[in-house]
Amino acid sequence: MTQYEVAKISVTLNAPSAITIDGKFPTYAAPNSNADHIKGNDGCGAITTPKPAVGSYDTASTNTINTSIAGPPDRSSNYTGASPAINTVTSGTGSLSDTTANGGLDLTTIAGLNQLVTAISEIADYTIASGTPANLGTDASPLINVVTGDSTIHGTGAGVLLVQGNLVLDGNFNWDGLILVIGKGSLTRSGGGGGNINGAILVANTVNPTTDTPPQPGPPFYDTSGGGNSTIQYDSCLLDNALTSSTYKIISYRELTY
Repeated sequence: MTQYEVAKISVTLNAPSAITIDGKFPTYAAPNSNADHIKGNDGCGAITTPKPAVGSYDTASTNTINTSIAGPPDRSSNYTGASPAINTVTSGTGSLSDTTANGGLDLTTIAGLNQLVTAISEIADYTIASGTPANLGTDASPLINVVTGDSTIHGTGAGVLLVQGNLVLDGNFNWDGLILVIGKGSLTRSGGGGGNINGAILVANTVNPTTDTPPQPGPPFYDTSGGGNSTIQYDSCLLDNALTSSTYKIISYRELTY
């Protein structure tokens, strides 16, 4: 007789901001539309202390992002949450380097980010080489989708979306949960459209690290410079729901003779 022990597996991850640009020398193309908003306040109200609208890797990265947001046109007022709304999130409680909040991982490092990719991949519901996952999940049944290459996605989904190549999102793309772009660290949103993202986004370039010793995450790319009427809002409840596998995974087994 063979006995199996199964469980729904979860990954511990703190998203320190609505959009986290995890790496030095970022490219950040801010939305042009005055109807486009990025909010660090928790959408479900479970966390009372607001997060930054955009979290950066270091002071120089913060300055780069602020310069882009200031335009022209100046869209600084569209970024709300913690004060300042654009801030470094690499140290302190609940930051990228907080190993307690991130399941033992330091997400300011290449090793930590790669370990996160492995942890998410191990509990993925679907893994594809490139393109669009066939099932993007729903709020009632969020899924963990992993794309190991480039991906262009339209429509609506919920759960975790991990893309290791270049990610292109349609302007009317809607998502509830977590979007991770770790690998090439390149996300392009082709126009703001009317789509909303509730949860969090993290972009990190691990394939072109810096020349520091040890190497640090390289230049991430985030471009959502089109117009439109859309909102990206931090939501801790949707993030918690997203990081648990939707199906039972085998965690151990044994053979018994009787």
